[in-house]
Amino acid sequence: MLEESNKWNYSVPLSHQNEWWRYFGEYLWFVQLAFNKADQNERSVISRPVLFLIRHTLELGYKGNIVELQKISGIESKLKLRGRVGHNLENLHQDFERHFREISKRYSIDADIIAQFDRINLRLTNLTNVLHRLDADSYAFRYPFKTDGTTPSFQQIETLNIAEVKELFTTAITLLKYTTDVIAEYLPPT
Repeated sequence: MLEESNKWNYSVPLSHQNEWWRYFGEYLWFVQLAFNKADQNERSVISRPVLFLIRHTLELGYKGNIVELQKISGIESKLKLRGRVGHNLENLHQDFERHFREISKRYSIDADIIAQFDRINLRLTNLTNVLHRLDADSYAFRYPFKTDGTTPSFQQIETLNIAEVKELFTTAITLLKYTTDVIAEYLPPT
């Protein structure tokens, strides 16, 4: 293990990498790495960290899209991207979807593209709902207790099939990754 650690580049400049897409890409890469490298036995041991990383990847993807899409849609985000409300996946999803729908109308996005969006969005909605139900405040996957320090993060036994989450994530993440690229094809040249 010590020999492998020497392969790390320990000097990583962080200051110039302050953009939503950079963070989104790094978290996405790490989630994919975790799934690719962990065997089935390890996946149950790393489930909370991986679920947090999946949840956080979605949050970053939503925020990155909302920041860009509100420039195109002409409508302001209903959300503040900070504070407790800024971690609410259901609200972020609704705002993301609202911007896409407005842009679809405004720029006459092709019906096939909208149908494809809707099909993948159904999976993204399902994943968002599962993660929001389990960890509405982006806290439960990281800490054993709520902010009061005594209430357990999970009040009852929750059983989650990580393989199903992975499948949803793998499909759903394409929407957050490519929506702005697809929309860009419909925008007038600048």
